[in-house]
Amino acid sequence: MGSRGPLPRRDSSESRRGRNTYRARPVRPAVDVSPPPNVAANPVALAFWHEHADKLVAAGRLRPEFADTFGLLAVMVAECRAMTDRMNAEGILLPTRRGSRPNPLCRMIRDRRRDIVTLLREFGLTPVSDARLPANTPEGTDGNDDVDAVKAARFRAFIGG
Repeated sequence: MGSRGPLPRRDSSESRRGRNTYRARPVRPAVDVSPPPNVAANPVALAFWHEHADKLVAAGRLRPEFADTFGLLAVMVAECRAMTDRMNAEGILLPTRRGSRPNPLCRMIRDRRRDIVTLLREFGLTPVSDARLPANTPEGTDGNDDVDAVKAARFRAFIGG
């Protein structure tokens, strides 16, 4: 029993015509999300954009209004990689007259990674956040499958099997 009454029957004439929401599949219009100028100017950020943007658009998680936020994430990843390379060249400890001290880049990288993980969660790019965000209907399910088979297919898709 649903919250608004009985669930629609899958063998009813309305279900076969697709008029109720028992087997409704969201139709997403084709969306072209291009990288913002600050991403296009940075080759590492642009590579991150091209690596993830198409999958996020297909999943409905990246729309044109979120392009600037995803662009910020791409730029942050590029900056973090540049800071990590610089820290690896300089070393974790810097020599001073009184001994050595930690490289300030260590703290900056730590803070930047925290911010990156926060934005990765927003777009569903971490395993836990990906599992929490609604997924598309798995491939291979048709309108004649029962609810248990669909749930089993989603679980198999979730665990990668």
